[in-house]
Amino acid sequence: MTGWVEAYSVGVVLIPLVFLWAAALFHILRRRPDLSAPWKGIWSAVVVLVPYLGVLIYSITRPPRTPQVTGSAEPGSVSRALVRLRTTIEAHDRGEIGDREYEATKAEIFGLVDDPV
Repeated sequence: MTGWVEAYSVGVVLIPLVFLWAAALFHILRRRPDLSAPWKGIWSAVVVLVPYLGVLIYSITRPPRTPQVTGSAEPGSVSRALVRLRTTIEAHDRGEIGDREYEATKAEIFGLVDDPV
């Protein structure tokens, strides 16, 4: 019975914690361009030397993810896109445009295609 409990403990507790540890190291070393090399070394050492407590501390203190800018930074571009989307939806609901044109216009508004309709 003890062997089963130990195997269960390893499978449920230890393996996920090892994945979190590896993810934290990957995040520190590869996905944090804002950290200088010394700070990357310090955080890596903390995570390696004090694995689970280090991961917990890093997870709490790391900055939140910043959203990626996808589209025009021009003021008013979002409101213009919303107005265009609203008129496109209304035109589709009234039957003025077909499904293909509707989907193509939506894709262009959301930046999913390079060529406008």
